[in-house]
Amino acid sequence: LEKVTQNDLARYLGITPVGLSRIKKRTQLT
Repeated sequence: LEKVTQNDLARYLGITPVGLSRIKKRTQLT
């Protein structure tokens, strides 16, 4: 697999970096 940054993933999935950070916080809570 080629190097893929979180920004590229966000664009591909249509998720903003802020949304990713929120998801990370959610995973940390659980």
